[in-house]
Amino acid sequence: MYFRKYLFNIRRRYSTTRKSNRYNVKPDPHVIQHDYIGPPDKDSNIRPFVRCVHPNETYTEKKLRLKRIEVEEWNHSFWARHNKRFYEEKQDFIQAHNLAGIQDISADKMSEFYKSFLDKNTLQVECANILKTLKKE
Repeated sequence: MYFRKYLFNIRRRYSTTRKSNRYNVKPDPHVIQHDYIGPPDKDSNIRPFVRCVHPNETYTEKKLRLKRIEVEEWNHSFWARHNKRFYEEKQDFIQAHNLAGIQDISADKMSEFYKSFLDKNTLQVECANILKTLKKE
């Protein structure tokens, strides 16, 4: 019961739905007392973490925190590139159909594009997941 109330208070305190002028300002890791999870990034769609730096942080804790930051930055970079490529290819697909005289593209035609994009990039995403796992170790 206490744990549920604790989680609720954390969620309410750090909720990204709260209106604020400092919506996109990341807090200072040396000042915050808990890890901060920000709003989804516009390029990668990943919610960035700001890792809290505890004053009595041990060498092992620091090493873990820095490794997490490294993996999160790599993950953000990968998905930002992947999403950029997706939107570029989607735009090319739509333009090719517009040039062919097809103004309204059906959901079936778009599903063909989505499937071809996934088929083309499945190996790359699987390799990225494996690399991400290896980076964590």
